[in-house]
Amino acid sequence: EKMNLEISRICARYGIEYWGWMPVMEHRDEAEGAVALETEEERAQLLEKWEDMFSKCERVDGVFVPSSDPGMNKASLMMPFMEKAGAILRKYHPNAKMWMSHQDFEGEDLDDMFSYLADNKPDWFGGLVYGPWTKISLAESRKRLDPKYGIRSYPDITHTVRCQLPVYNWDPAYMQTEGREPINPRPVATKNFHNMYVPHTVGAITYSDGVNDDLNKILWSALAWDPESDLTQLLTQYGNYFMKSGLGPKIAEGLYGLERNWEGPLDTNPNILGTLRIWQEMEEAEPELVEKNWRFEQGLFRAYYDFYVRQRLVHESQIEKEVIDRILSTKPRAHDLAGGSVSAIYDCRLLLRMADLELIEEQVRRKLFFLGDQIFENIGSQLSVMRHGAGDYDRGTMLDTVDHPLNNRLWIENRFDEIEQLESEEDRMTALMEIANYEEPKPGTLYDDLGHPGRELHLIRPVGESIEPADQWTLKDEIQSWEPYLDTRRYSQQDGIGCFPRWSRNWELNLFYPTLDLEKSYMLRATIYKDEDSRYAFYADGQEIKPMGPPASLGETEIYKIPNDLTSDGELKIQWKVERGPGIHVTETWLIPQD
Repeated sequence: EKMNLEISRICARYGIEYWGWMPVMEHRDEAEGAVALETEEERAQLLEKWEDMFSKCERVDGVFVPSSDPGMNKASLMMPFMEKAGAILRKYHPNAKMWMSHQDFEGEDLDDMFSYLADNKPDWFGGLVYGPWTKISLAESRKRLDPKYGIRSYPDITHTVRCQLPVYNWDPAYMQTEGREPINPRPVATKNFHNMYVPHTVGAITYSDGVNDDLNKILWSALAWDPESDLTQLLTQYGNYFMKSGLGPKIAEGLYGLERNWEGPLDTNPNILGTLRIWQEMEEAEPELVEKNWRFEQGLFRAYYDFYVRQRLVHESQIEKEVIDRILSTKPRAHDLAGGSVSAIYDCRLLLRMADLELIEEQVRRKLFFLGDQIFENIGSQLSVMRHGAGDYDRGTMLDTVDHPLNNRLWIENRFDEIEQLESEEDRMTALMEIANYEEPKPGTLYDDLGHPGRELHLIRPVGESIEPADQWTLKDEIQSWEPYLDTRRYSQQDGIGCFPRWSRNWELNLFYPTLDLEKSYMLRATIYKDEDSRYAFYADGQEIKPMGPPASLGETEIYKIPNDLTSDGELKIQWKVERGPGIHVTETWLIPQD
């Protein structure tokens, strides 16, 4: 409260608008499924608390009440409560307005909200705030809202996956190590996102969880002042002002480099080393920045981190290749425990452990921990749970996940444990070959690891995906929630493309196969995560194979027989259509030729 009051005082002094972010469920446990504002007592207590705040603030121009995140709110309860809160607010600040988001609202809640606003046209209401987890588009929101009210943008500039504005074509190696809230300067993407929203909105309040997105915050504010601002000039000014005068052009170059580091498959990304050298040159020339300037330290940290992850990825991918080669060279030995499957598993376990025994870029790793501790000391950014007291491993703890396996080691070792329990050599050999031939169970199989930008060759992306990722029904390379060092699924089962439950949009996923064998029939196998309320259909060349409806089972593997006549021209387009609801998450597909 003390901080809010002081900021209000400062804003009043400088003539700057002051808004309050005031969720109606800040003291309730969302996990219990409680609905906010259910009782008159709760409503009265919250209004009393808010009045105390309003009365103490020197200036208030707007109060933003999110419908969700946090909260599990009902529009039928929120709108009357907002009316009462608006009356109290204007008693102390006559020109102030109440604003609300419609995050997670759908169906009845959306209808109740828009009907209330259309019927009552309240003067205390300023408009809607459009943010993450909103289940209708910005265009539809504008169409349904009375023109007298504005829509303010509430962009999520802080997250990289499972979010409103995900990183496009992000490699799963980054998803596994840098996580959902890493240091994330995204200058080009930020300008694209900002200018996409401008025609439909009146300003913005950025959604941020810390200092990891510092550049994005500054850029969004600068672009709000002038959407046509030159991006390189803004980055140069950022470097000159916050780091060192005259260093701006080099800082701009380094920030562009960090964004390019995240473009496409990491193992073939040509920018990683060049970006690191840009930051190393500044590190050598400006040692005081390494000690005292947290913004510079963040950029330097990311440059080293990206390089380290790439080096590990290349090394561990080679180890996995050697493991697969060793399995494929195995000859069954039914009566000799020193050979056959038993020896193969032993040899492969030794190979997999080389990721721990052969230290890759150990000096760079030490540098990362030094810089991480410096950043924590200088600004309090928590890059580790144990070292810095971060709240969760999925919230920017890049030091804790720096050694997360970057090959399928955990999955392979788990399979080895299972195979060793099999009694016959024949069964063990069969299971080992399933590991080695996972992606090509039959010659001629066409495999896609959806969610990996370098391994989804048959995916058809919607037109405009590269510039409109904020539309939450479009396809996203994503990774599901995960437990570092504990998830024993293949990486291809953790990343994927799809619609997560909170988005609940109608959407479709299309793959196209242009050069099929005219003499073969085909079967489509897919790994799909869903729940019992998911509603989707599957089509092949427009022909319905699975009708729209719930899943036949909750198993992860689904198999579809493709009618022969559909592949007789050597081409095939397959499609999943998903209705509004929990959605599905497709992680990998195999188009398998049949004998």
